[in-house]
Amino acid sequence: MTPAPAGLVAAAQTKNIETARTGLIGADTRLRNMLLMADRAKKGDQQAMLGLVANHIGMTLGAQKGARINQAVWNEAVESAPWLARVQAKWGPDGYLVGVALTPDQIDQMVELGKLGRQTAAEAFAQQAAASGIQEDIPEFQQNFTPPSTAKPVKPGQILPKTGAHTVGGNDPLGVL
Repeated sequence: MTPAPAGLVAAAQTKNIETARTGLIGADTRLRNMLLMADRAKKGDQQAMLGLVANHIGMTLGAQKGARINQAVWNEAVESAPWLARVQAKWGPDGYLVGVALTPDQIDQMVELGKLGRQTAAEAFAQQAAASGIQEDIPEFQQNFTPPSTAKPVKPGQILPKTGAHTVGGNDPLGVL
């Protein structure tokens, strides 16, 4: 069997690392959303509860290729609390809540699973980089993310120029330096 040309291997490795990096960015975004919604959800904000459940399901099932998020999955997430606690959660500051109503324990559990999902995505990114011979530290989670000051906003429909960052044989195959 003839080995693949070095350029094809490097391109595949770069693609794998970028896929892992994209997964980590998605996990960061979901966790950031969940943390922002948790306090509001505990105060009876049903839209925050809805968003929390959606991010939770996206984090837990979205990572599974071919998984389908359907009504049964949604109901399982929302109803995964003791019956009496679910009944108590339906009573908010404005009266009886119709629709999504999470218990404080459910909210805390969903946020904790978001943290675990983020950690797993970060480890997968570092592992993929290491398998490609590139040393990447696991990036710290930033709850209040601010883009670098050198970043320029991208307009809708704008086509970005090729930077050459992903070319094989360059000094910076990931475009991070």
